[in-house]
Amino acid sequence: MTKLKPLIYACALTALSCGMTYADDIYLDVGTSFNATDADSLTDDFEKLLFSVIATSTYTIDDNIFGGDDTALDTGDKVVDTGHSNIGSLETSAAAALVGPALEGFNNDWGLTIDYTISGYTVVGPGGIPDELAAVFTDGTANIFFDDFMGTETKVLELALTSSMIEPTNVLLTGIVDYSWCDPACGSFVEDFFNFSDLIAGEHAFYDIWALDLTPPISIMWRLDTNIDEAAVVSPEPIFEGSTTWTRETELSPTIQFVPEPGTYGTMLLGLGLLFFSQRRRMTYALTGEH
Repeated sequence: MTKLKPLIYACALTALSCGMTYADDIYLDVGTSFNATDADSLTDDFEKLLFSVIATSTYTIDDNIFGGDDTALDTGDKVVDTGHSNIGSLETSAAAALVGPALEGFNNDWGLTIDYTISGYTVVGPGGIPDELAAVFTDGTANIFFDDFMGTETKVLELALTSSMIEPTNVLLTGIVDYSWCDPACGSFVEDFFNFSDLIAGEHAFYDIWALDLTPPISIMWRLDTNIDEAAVVSPEPIFEGSTTWTRETELSPTIQFVPEPGTYGTMLLGLGLLFFSQRRRMTYALTGEH
Protein backbone atom coordinates (compact mmCIF):
# COMPACT_ATOMS: atom_id res chain seq x y z
CA MET A 1 0.00 0.00 0.00
CA THR A 2 2.80 2.44 0.91
CA LYS A 3 4.42 1.98 -2.49
CA LEU A 4 1.42 3.70 -4.06
CA LYS A 5 1.76 6.91 -2.04
CA PRO A 6 4.94 8.25 -3.72
CA LEU A 7 3.40 7.62 -7.12
CA ILE A 8 0.22 9.51 -6.21
CA TYR A 9 2.29 12.38 -4.79
CA ALA A 10 4.42 12.39 -7.96
CA CYS A 11 1.29 12.69 -10.10
CA ALA A 12 0.15 15.64 -8.02
CA LEU A 13 3.54 17.35 -8.23
CA THR A 14 3.71 16.79 -11.98
CA ALA A 15 0.32 18.43 -12.45
CA LEU A 16 1.39 21.38 -10.30
CA SER A 17 4.76 21.80 -12.01
CA CYS A 18 3.14 21.90 -15.44
CA GLY A 19 1.19 24.95 -14.29
CA MET A 20 -1.73 24.41 -16.66
CA THR A 21 -4.12 27.36 -16.61
CA TYR A 22 -7.50 26.39 -17.99
CA ALA A 23 -8.89 27.34 -20.34
CA ASP A 24 -8.46 29.30 -23.55
CA ASP A 25 -11.50 30.18 -25.66
CA ILE A 26 -11.93 28.13 -28.81
CA TYR A 27 -14.27 27.97 -31.79
CA LEU A 28 -15.24 25.36 -34.38
CA ASP A 29 -15.11 25.74 -38.16
CA VAL A 30 -17.66 23.31 -39.64
CA GLY A 31 -16.80 24.13 -43.24
CA THR A 32 -20.37 24.99 -44.30
CA SER A 33 -22.50 27.91 -43.10
CA PHE A 34 -25.66 26.79 -41.30
CA ASN A 35 -26.34 30.31 -40.03
CA ALA A 36 -28.73 32.50 -42.04
CA THR A 37 -27.48 35.69 -40.39
CA ASP A 38 -23.86 35.39 -41.52
CA ALA A 39 -21.87 33.78 -44.30
CA ASP A 40 -19.08 32.15 -42.30
CA SER A 41 -18.96 28.59 -40.97
CA LEU A 42 -17.68 29.43 -37.48
CA THR A 43 -19.30 28.97 -34.09
CA ASP A 44 -18.97 31.75 -31.56
CA ASP A 45 -16.17 31.48 -28.99
CA PHE A 46 -16.64 29.01 -26.13
CA GLU A 47 -14.51 27.39 -23.44
CA LYS A 48 -15.83 23.89 -22.65
CA LEU A 49 -17.31 20.82 -24.30
CA LEU A 50 -19.97 19.29 -22.02
CA PHE A 51 -21.56 15.85 -22.17
CA SER A 52 -23.19 13.14 -20.07
CA VAL A 53 -22.11 9.51 -20.23
CA ILE A 54 -22.60 6.16 -18.51
CA ALA A 55 -19.01 5.05 -17.95
CA THR A 56 -18.44 1.30 -17.84
CA SER A 57 -15.52 0.21 -15.64
CA THR A 58 -14.11 -3.31 -15.96
CA TYR A 59 -11.75 -4.67 -13.27
CA THR A 60 -9.54 -7.75 -13.60
CA ILE A 61 -8.71 -9.04 -10.14
CA ASP A 62 -6.04 -11.53 -11.25
CA ASP A 63 -4.18 -8.93 -13.34
CA ASN A 64 -2.30 -7.11 -10.59
CA ILE A 65 0.34 -4.74 -11.98
CA PHE A 66 2.43 -5.14 -8.81
CA GLY A 67 2.53 -8.93 -9.06
CA GLY A 68 0.89 -11.47 -6.79
CA ASP A 69 -2.13 -13.69 -7.26
CA ASP A 70 -5.22 -11.79 -6.15
CA THR A 71 -8.38 -13.65 -5.21
CA ALA A 72 -10.41 -10.49 -4.54
CA LEU A 73 -10.58 -6.98 -5.95
CA ASP A 74 -7.78 -4.98 -4.34
CA THR A 75 -5.26 -2.23 -5.02
CA GLY A 76 -3.12 -2.69 -8.12
CA ASP A 77 -5.76 -4.52 -10.16
CA LYS A 78 -6.22 -3.46 -13.76
CA VAL A 79 -9.20 -1.26 -14.61
CA VAL A 80 -10.44 -0.22 -18.07
CA ASP A 81 -13.06 2.50 -18.54
CA THR A 82 -15.07 2.89 -21.74
CA GLY A 83 -17.79 5.29 -22.78
CA HIS A 84 -19.62 6.76 -25.75
CA SER A 85 -21.77 9.88 -25.80
CA ASN A 86 -23.00 12.86 -27.76
CA ILE A 87 -21.43 16.21 -26.87
CA GLY A 88 -24.37 18.04 -25.31
CA SER A 89 -23.38 21.71 -25.26
CA LEU A 90 -20.64 24.28 -25.84
CA GLU A 91 -20.20 26.47 -22.76
CA THR A 92 -18.62 29.92 -22.59
CA SER A 93 -16.23 31.23 -19.95
CA ALA A 94 -19.26 32.87 -18.33
CA ALA A 95 -20.72 29.38 -17.69
CA ALA A 96 -23.45 29.91 -20.28
CA ALA A 97 -24.10 27.54 -23.16
CA LEU A 98 -24.00 28.88 -26.72
CA VAL A 99 -27.48 29.13 -28.21
CA GLY A 100 -29.15 30.00 -31.52
CA PRO A 101 -27.04 31.39 -34.38
CA ALA A 102 -23.88 31.26 -32.20
CA LEU A 103 -23.97 27.45 -32.51
CA GLU A 104 -23.71 27.45 -36.33
CA GLY A 105 -26.15 24.53 -36.49
CA PHE A 106 -24.63 22.45 -33.64
CA ASN A 107 -27.11 19.82 -32.38
CA ASN A 108 -29.53 20.87 -35.10
CA ASP A 109 -27.80 20.32 -38.47
CA TRP A 110 -24.77 18.45 -37.15
CA GLY A 111 -23.35 17.16 -33.88
CA LEU A 112 -20.29 15.89 -32.04
CA THR A 113 -19.77 12.50 -30.42
CA ILE A 114 -17.02 11.23 -28.12
CA ASP A 115 -15.75 7.67 -27.73
CA TYR A 116 -13.05 6.76 -25.21
CA THR A 117 -11.11 3.85 -23.71
CA ILE A 118 -8.71 4.50 -20.84
CA SER A 119 -6.83 2.10 -18.57
CA GLY A 120 -5.04 2.14 -15.25
CA TYR A 121 -5.12 0.42 -11.86
CA THR A 122 -6.96 0.57 -8.56
CA VAL A 123 -5.75 2.46 -5.49
CA VAL A 124 -7.24 3.20 -2.09
CA GLY A 125 -10.00 5.77 -2.47
CA PRO A 126 -9.65 9.38 -1.37
CA GLY A 127 -11.26 8.64 2.00
CA GLY A 128 -8.50 6.16 2.85
CA ILE A 129 -10.95 3.30 3.49
CA PRO A 130 -9.34 0.03 2.29
CA ASP A 131 -12.49 -1.47 0.70
CA GLU A 132 -13.30 1.78 -1.16
CA LEU A 133 -11.20 1.89 -4.28
CA ALA A 134 -10.50 4.56 -6.87
CA ALA A 135 -8.60 4.37 -10.15
CA VAL A 136 -5.39 5.96 -11.40
CA PHE A 137 -5.54 6.12 -15.21
CA THR A 138 -2.24 6.04 -17.10
CA ASP A 139 -3.05 5.28 -20.74
CA GLY A 140 -5.77 5.58 -23.35
CA THR A 141 -7.43 7.86 -25.86
CA ALA A 142 -10.66 9.73 -26.47
CA ASN A 143 -11.82 10.42 -30.01
CA ILE A 144 -14.19 13.20 -31.05
CA PHE A 145 -16.25 12.79 -34.23
CA PHE A 146 -18.27 15.18 -36.39
CA ASP A 147 -21.72 13.71 -37.08
CA ASP A 148 -23.46 15.04 -40.20
CA PHE A 149 -26.82 13.57 -39.02
CA MET A 150 -26.99 11.64 -42.29
CA GLY A 151 -25.21 8.50 -41.11
CA THR A 152 -21.60 9.64 -41.49
CA GLU A 153 -19.15 10.41 -38.68
CA THR A 154 -15.75 12.00 -39.31
CA LYS A 155 -13.01 11.88 -36.69
CA VAL A 156 -11.84 15.44 -36.00
CA LEU A 157 -9.75 15.17 -32.82
CA GLU A 158 -7.84 12.62 -30.74
CA LEU A 159 -7.07 13.16 -27.07
CA ALA A 160 -4.18 11.10 -25.70
CA LEU A 161 -4.25 10.53 -21.94
CA THR A 162 -1.06 11.20 -19.99
CA SER A 163 -2.11 11.28 -16.32
CA SER A 164 -4.95 11.47 -13.82
CA MET A 165 -5.51 12.90 -10.36
CA ILE A 166 -8.00 11.79 -7.71
CA GLU A 167 -9.93 14.35 -5.69
CA PRO A 168 -12.48 13.54 -2.95
CA THR A 169 -15.43 14.11 -5.31
CA ASN A 170 -13.78 14.09 -8.70
CA VAL A 171 -11.24 12.51 -11.03
CA LEU A 172 -9.26 14.80 -13.33
CA LEU A 173 -7.82 13.39 -16.56
CA THR A 174 -5.17 15.28 -18.49
CA GLY A 175 -3.34 14.77 -21.75
CA ILE A 176 -2.40 16.19 -25.13
CA VAL A 177 -4.11 16.63 -28.49
CA ASP A 178 -2.62 14.35 -31.13
CA TYR A 179 -2.99 14.35 -34.93
CA SER A 180 -0.48 11.62 -35.77
CA TRP A 181 -3.41 9.30 -36.58
CA CYS A 182 -4.10 11.27 -39.78
CA ASP A 183 -0.89 13.16 -40.53
CA PRO A 184 0.23 14.04 -43.18
CA ALA A 185 -3.12 13.77 -44.98
CA CYS A 186 -5.73 14.94 -42.48
CA GLY A 187 -7.67 16.98 -45.03
CA SER A 188 -8.70 20.61 -44.69
CA PHE A 189 -11.97 19.83 -42.87
CA VAL A 190 -10.17 18.08 -39.99
CA GLU A 191 -7.21 20.48 -39.99
CA ASP A 192 -9.45 23.57 -39.75
CA PHE A 193 -12.10 22.22 -37.36
CA PHE A 194 -10.78 23.03 -33.83
CA ASN A 195 -9.32 26.52 -33.31
CA PHE A 196 -8.10 28.82 -30.55
CA SER A 197 -9.67 32.27 -30.57
CA ASP A 198 -6.30 33.93 -29.98
CA LEU A 199 -3.30 33.35 -32.21
CA ILE A 200 -0.79 30.86 -30.83
CA ALA A 201 2.62 31.24 -32.51
CA GLY A 202 0.80 32.84 -35.42
CA GLU A 203 -1.79 30.05 -35.81
CA HIS A 204 -5.41 29.51 -34.80
CA ALA A 205 -6.02 25.87 -35.80
CA PHE A 206 -5.17 23.08 -33.36
CA TYR A 207 -3.67 21.08 -36.22
CA ASP A 208 -1.39 23.91 -37.38
CA ILE A 209 -0.17 24.51 -33.82
CA TRP A 210 0.43 20.77 -33.34
CA ALA A 211 2.39 20.65 -36.63
CA LEU A 212 4.75 23.55 -35.78
CA ASP A 213 8.38 22.49 -35.65
CA LEU A 214 9.33 24.53 -32.59
CA THR A 215 11.77 23.91 -29.76
CA PRO A 216 10.30 23.34 -27.25
CA PRO A 217 7.15 22.27 -29.09
CA ILE A 218 3.77 23.77 -28.28
CA SER A 219 1.41 21.08 -27.07
CA ILE A 220 -2.36 21.42 -27.01
CA MET A 221 -3.14 20.29 -23.48
CA TRP A 222 -6.59 19.09 -22.46
CA ARG A 223 -8.26 18.42 -19.14
CA LEU A 224 -11.36 16.34 -18.57
CA ASP A 225 -13.20 16.98 -15.32
CA THR A 226 -15.40 13.94 -14.62
CA ASN A 227 -17.71 15.74 -12.16
CA ILE A 228 -18.28 12.44 -10.40
CA ASP A 229 -20.21 12.70 -7.13
CA GLU A 230 -17.86 10.33 -5.31
CA ALA A 231 -14.41 9.38 -6.61
CA ALA A 232 -14.31 6.13 -4.62
CA VAL A 233 -15.43 2.86 -6.19
CA VAL A 234 -17.67 0.99 -3.76
CA SER A 235 -18.29 -2.72 -4.40
CA PRO A 236 -18.27 -3.30 -8.18
CA GLU A 237 -20.08 -6.51 -9.08
CA PRO A 238 -18.55 -9.74 -10.44
CA ILE A 239 -19.85 -10.60 -13.91
CA PHE A 240 -20.82 -14.05 -12.60
CA GLU A 241 -20.29 -16.13 -9.48
CA GLY A 242 -16.57 -16.70 -8.96
CA SER A 243 -15.61 -14.44 -11.87
CA THR A 244 -12.26 -12.62 -11.85
CA THR A 245 -13.78 -9.84 -13.96
CA TRP A 246 -15.86 -7.26 -12.10
CA THR A 247 -17.80 -4.34 -13.56
CA ARG A 248 -19.71 -1.23 -12.60
CA GLU A 249 -21.45 1.66 -14.36
CA THR A 250 -21.18 5.29 -13.28
CA GLU A 251 -23.12 8.29 -14.53
CA LEU A 252 -20.75 11.18 -15.29
CA SER A 253 -21.18 14.76 -16.52
CA PRO A 254 -17.69 15.57 -17.85
CA THR A 255 -16.32 18.82 -19.22
CA ILE A 256 -13.32 19.12 -21.56
CA GLN A 257 -11.12 22.23 -21.76
CA PHE A 258 -8.06 23.06 -23.86
CA VAL A 259 -4.97 25.24 -23.46
CA PRO A 260 -1.74 25.57 -25.48
CA GLU A 261 1.46 24.95 -23.55
CA PRO A 262 5.19 24.58 -24.22
CA GLY A 263 6.64 21.09 -24.04
CA THR A 264 6.59 19.43 -20.62
CA TYR A 265 10.36 19.11 -20.41
CA GLY A 266 10.82 22.78 -21.21
CA THR A 267 8.36 23.75 -18.50
CA MET A 268 10.00 21.44 -15.97
CA LEU A 269 13.44 22.83 -16.76
CA LEU A 270 12.13 26.36 -16.39
CA GLY A 271 10.62 25.48 -13.03
CA LEU A 272 13.84 23.84 -11.86
CA GLY A 273 15.81 26.87 -13.04
CA LEU A 274 13.57 29.24 -11.09
CA LEU A 275 13.86 26.99 -8.02
CA PHE A 276 17.67 26.95 -8.31
CA PHE A 277 17.78 30.73 -8.79
CA SER A 278 15.51 31.25 -5.78
CA GLN A 279 17.67 28.95 -3.64
CA ARG A 280 20.86 30.80 -4.67
CA ARG A 281 19.28 34.13 -3.74
CA ARG A 282 18.33 32.76 -0.31
CA MET A 283 21.89 31.52 0.25
CA THR A 284 23.27 34.91 -0.80
CA TYR A 285 20.98 36.73 1.63
CA ALA A 286 21.96 34.37 4.44
CA LEU A 287 25.71 34.82 3.86
CA THR A 288 25.85 38.55 3.08
CA GLY A 289 22.67 40.02 4.49
CA GLU A 290 22.25 41.90 1.17
CA HIS A 291 18.86 42.19 -0.57
